[in-house]
Amino acid sequence: MQKKFGQVKRYGLEGAESAIVALDELFSLCNHSGITDAILGMPHRGRLNILVDLLKYPPRALFHKLQGNAEFPEDLPASGDVISHIASSPKLNYGCKQDLNVTMLHNPSHLEAVNPVVAGYGRAKQMYLYDNNTDPGCALGDRLIGIQIHGDAAFTGQGVIMETLGLSNLPHFSSGGTVHIIINNQIGYTTPATNARSTLYTSDIAKLVNAPVVHVNGDYPEEVARAVSIAFEYRKKFRKDVIIDLITFRRWGHNELDEPSFTQPQMYNIIRSRESIPKLYERKMEEENVVSKGDAQKTRANFGKYLEDELVASKDYQPEADHLKGKWSGLVMPTKAVTTIDTGVDLDILRRIGEKSVAVDGNIKVHPRLLKHHIQPRLKKLADG
Repeated sequence: MQKKFGQVKRYGLEGAESAIVALDELFSLCNHSGITDAILGMPHRGRLNILVDLLKYPPRALFHKLQGNAEFPEDLPASGDVISHIASSPKLNYGCKQDLNVTMLHNPSHLEAVNPVVAGYGRAKQMYLYDNNTDPGCALGDRLIGIQIHGDAAFTGQGVIMETLGLSNLPHFSSGGTVHIIINNQIGYTTPATNARSTLYTSDIAKLVNAPVVHVNGDYPEEVARAVSIAFEYRKKFRKDVIIDLITFRRWGHNELDEPSFTQPQMYNIIRSRESIPKLYERKMEEENVVSKGDAQKTRANFGKYLEDELVASKDYQPEADHLKGKWSGLVMPTKAVTTIDTGVDLDILRRIGEKSVAVDGNIKVHPRLLKHHIQPRLKKLADG
């Protein structure tokens, strides 16, 4: 995406790539323990990485969306959403007889608002199992797990965190324990942790329900997998919430178009000198003779070729209406509402507004990066129509 769609805000996982390891290990443990459903709620950070790398979301579908197309068929009376809100519900299998059904829920831009939806969805799904006697020996949490991914600043700052935790152990609300993964990049937008909270750890809010916390350094993927295993075993035994504090960093700004050194110059001097987590682990495997020096490069080249092919295929991609399948297959879309209201605005007015939005007084010297990545691209778009 950086190569082909450099002006798109992707909210990538660079600096926190070990979150992929954490989720992959968690899905594997779920599949091998007999869990059939995992309900996943997460914000925008890392969403596209997880969708494509773990949840079988076709890259061609993502590229189709990035080129300005909807994720629905053209004849469907529905409006699309931004790329950081899309979701997927694949079946995963880690060598077991039964698949793991993963449901990533759609999220709004309001951070953490999806959390009670994860808990409620999980509770309702398990009640469905009970009511239909599909699994008479099933106890709460045996067949379903809730997974919530958080940002460190949001986990401390959003009241919905405390509200959801406060309901987590009540008899009519519990879903058998949720695994929380905090992607702790030690900064919230432009605010460092020292100015964002009064507690020592971002996870201290979980003391509200005496939830155990496993702190782990994201630079070490194998230790991340071990931390997930410990958390999963706790949840399996006690059917209560557990927290994984995944300590990482954020390679770029709040999004890839931001310049973080404007507000955090010292932090980003350190971050820019750091090698990436995949590179660190690649060197470790080479030193231990797990892979040869050419293996990783060959894997990257093959995956790059695959993505190039998917980009080409995206031009002819036709999305399917997959939201009314399975248990929803009996539902139909309502008929279109007929409206003749003209809500348009004269194009010249919109063009003048666009030009004024980036107009700068002649006495002000604009930062070169702001000029290159914001003002000039907007003026070019206006000129191109």
